[in-house]
Formats: sequence, structure tokens, C-alpha cells
Amino acid sequence: MSRPYVKHKIIKYADDLPHLGVMFMNLMPRAAIRLHNILLQTVMRAPPSFFAKTDSGVVLNRFSQDMSLVDLQLPIATITVFGSLFGCIAQMALISTGSSYMALTIPFTLLAIYGIQNVYLKTSRQLRYLDLENKSPLFTHFMETLDGLSTIRAFGWEKNAKEAFDRHMDHSQKPYYMLLCVQRWLNLVLDLLVTALAVIVMALAVNLKSTTAAGLLGLSLNNILGFNKSLSTLVTSWTSLETSLGAVARVKTFAETTETEERTEQTYEPPAGWPSLGSIEIDDVSATYGSKVQALNGITMTIKPGEKIGICGRTGR
Repeated sequence: MSRPYVKHKIIKYADDLPHLGVMFMNLMPRAAIRLHNILLQTVMRAPPSFFAKTDSGVVLNRFSQDMSLVDLQLPIATITVFGSLFGCIAQMALISTGSSYMALTIPFTLLAIYGIQNVYLKTSRQLRYLDLENKSPLFTHFMETLDGLSTIRAFGWEKNAKEAFDRHMDHSQKPYYMLLCVQRWLNLVLDLLVTALAVIVMALAVNLKSTTAAGLLGLSLNNILGFNKSLSTLVTSWTSLETSLGAVARVKTFAETTETEERTEQTYEPPAGWPSLGSIEIDDVSATYGSKVQALNGITMTIKPGEKIGICGRTGR
């Protein structure tokens, strides 16, 4: 879904129902800006070790896919869920007017809808999560290709880079294809459910003529025609709502679990004239990669003003 279409859809909703403008034009931008700020501050305050063990595509995926779900799909899914829910309730009531005994089928219909959405919701939710996660290697490869473009051209590795990109692209599209298959299954099952309701209405109208009237029967059949569409919209929008809320939860977890370089106990402030000489004195300094790999061990040295000192090699040797 392109952004101009989404913008046009949001404006249309806001024009049709003025109170929705409060969500689309006020609450949605403020919430998205706040979440984006939390995500940005978390990444900017993360230590270098975080970027050493985390792919750039994973970080980029947080700012692209997750934020798109939060600021675009979440408010639309929220409105669609409530609208389709009330629409389904109204259509169920109108369908039940086709026959006096048709109301007895409502509990069984609700039970069948619950079973269908339970299966579809669990499957679709996992497929959407896989769709988001499988795009991270694609973003990582894209960023690495941009950074090493001169090297790829110099050694003639364009074909290998393209083949790797195609593999990541195919891998990222598998969950999306399966999601489309699951949606087709949902439409088929809901069509069969509505067909069963139509058969029950006609059977009651034919065999129990005293329980219905021609006008009520026509009203019931007319609402049956669009009932499967309303059910499909309700189930898919509910899944989109849960997926969008899952994006908010992932941003929250990312902000809480990512380490930060800021320490409340580190309150030392250098004097106003610092640095006065430009020299550096290092006294018995040790450094490690993580907790196991030793990089520096007991280094003591003095760097005079104007000198350039470099430590070469991953282990500092």
C-alpha cells in the first residue's frame, strides 16, 4: 500500500466521520513521533558492542517496517475492527429475521467464527512476524552492498552480489506468499459458512412458511450476500491490529533490553579548561571484546601533543 493511497484513505475517513480526525490527525502523529524518538534515542545511546553483534538490517528494520505498522496500519486497523464488528452484529440480526428459528443458529455461527479466527489468527500472526524478520537479511545485504560498492566493482563481483541479493529477496517473500495463501483459505471457509447460513434460511422458509414473510426473507438473503465480506474484513483487520500492537511491543522490548552507554553513577565532569595540553597518559589499560577475547592487556604509554598513535589488528597486536 503506497503512502499517497494511505494518505487519501485517512483523509476520506476523517471527512466521513469527523471524530476520527482526532485519532488520524492528532493522536497517531504524536504517538508515532514519540515511539520513533524512543527508538532513535535507544540506538544513539547503544554501545559499540551492540552494533558489533547486531546486523544493520535488524536496526533498519525497526525504523522501517515496525514504524510503518505503528503510524499507518495501527489506527486504520483499530477503526476497521470496530466498524466491521458492529456491521457484523447488525447483519447477523437482519439475517435472523428471515425465520423465527434462525436465531437458534447464532450461537453455532459465533462458535464457528471463533474457531476459524483462532486458527487464522495464530497462523497469520506468525507469518507476519516471519515476514518482518525475514526482511532484515535483505536490508543488511543492501547496506553492505552500498558500503562496499567500490570493492565489488573493482573485483568484478557484481554477479555474485546480485545472486546473493536474489536469494535474500526470495527468502524474504516466502512468508508473504504463505500469508496470501492463508487469506485465500479464510475467504473460502467464510464463503462456505455463509453458504450454509443461506441454505438454512431457505430450508426454514420453505418448510416452516408460518415463521417468515416474503419481505423479511428478502431482507435476510440480501444481508447474507455481503456477510462473508464483513466477516473477512473483521478477521483480517483484527489480525492487522494484533500485528501492529506487536510492533509496539517489539519497540518497547528493544528499548528496554538494549544496553546504553549512559551511566547514572558516572557524574565526573572535566574542568573548564580541559584539555589544556593535548597529551594523553595511559596507565595499565586492558580491553576485551565481550567477556572472553582479550584485545589489550596492561598497556601503559604516554602520547605527546601532536603525535599520532594507532593500534593495528583486531587483537591490538
